[in-house]
Amino acid sequence: MPNASPTVHYDIHVKSIHQRLFAISLSVPAHDSNTINVRLPAWIPGSYMIRDFAKHIVSLSVRDSNAQGVNVTQVDKQNWQIDSQGRALEINYTIYANDLSVRSAYIDESFCFFNGTSVFLAVDGMELTPVTVNVGLPSTQQHWLVKTSMSEIAGTQHQYSANGYADLIEHPVLMGELLCQTFEMEKITFEMVFAGLGSYPVDINRVCQDLAPLCQHHIDFFGSAPDIDYYPFLTMVTQNGYGGLEHDSSTALMCSKDMLPHHNTSTAISDDYQDFLSLCSHEFFHTWLVKRIKPDVFYNLSLQQEV
Repeated sequence: MPNASPTVHYDIHVKSIHQRLFAISLSVPAHDSNTINVRLPAWIPGSYMIRDFAKHIVSLSVRDSNAQGVNVTQVDKQNWQIDSQGRALEINYTIYANDLSVRSAYIDESFCFFNGTSVFLAVDGMELTPVTVNVGLPSTQQHWLVKTSMSEIAGTQHQYSANGYADLIEHPVLMGELLCQTFEMEKITFEMVFAGLGSYPVDINRVCQDLAPLCQHHIDFFGSAPDIDYYPFLTMVTQNGYGGLEHDSSTALMCSKDMLPHHNTSTAISDDYQDFLSLCSHEFFHTWLVKRIKPDVFYNLSLQQEV
């Protein structure tokens, strides 16, 4: 039988909820170069400002398949050069996750969230290599749910695959005490996902009922449904946050509790609730315009510098 195609594999888990730390292990297959370069993006598509995500890397070390240490040099604020000598490598690093926003990474006692641009080092020359990802729950929170639009590997739990690095960073991950409900439309399974609700009695059934015609409107407006099977609205509920970030087949959202209807409210749509529905609508609209309909400069973006 032929050898399996090489893959780049990431294992990410919550190392400490209290310290807000993700631990990531990146397995790099054998290659033809004496050195390789790894890096984190400086910005994330959809939020067009330099963020310098690499500043949150707390530690980084490299070893080979024999568990021997490998020399690594930090070239600049976001690039590391590794003396690989063509060997398969394991790169272990820790990331501080305390940015409660839709663009970065965050950990607390009730949920954790991350974008790939904040946690997954890219390997120069392997951007098109297939990727696998294992997401590990905190040891004290094994009952938590994990939601992402990334393709889950059949027969596994919390193990996913992506078609290279560009695909990998299009699928944010939300895990925690989640309230979820799905609705179907045009052969797409939509899912409303809330984290951070606590005891707030949100009427998620009403949210799905009110959001469905907005999604249908966009599908009708563009003439066909996007080429996806599953679309989650990954929503972090905070004290006073608000925002959204579009991705190929999902969106990351942030809102406050007073923007959401609960079971005891009237059927009238309040201004705050209308703002939340508008946010969901706005980000789903980007599934076409920005993610699939865009100028040439938006293709093959360099995430290392301003464009």
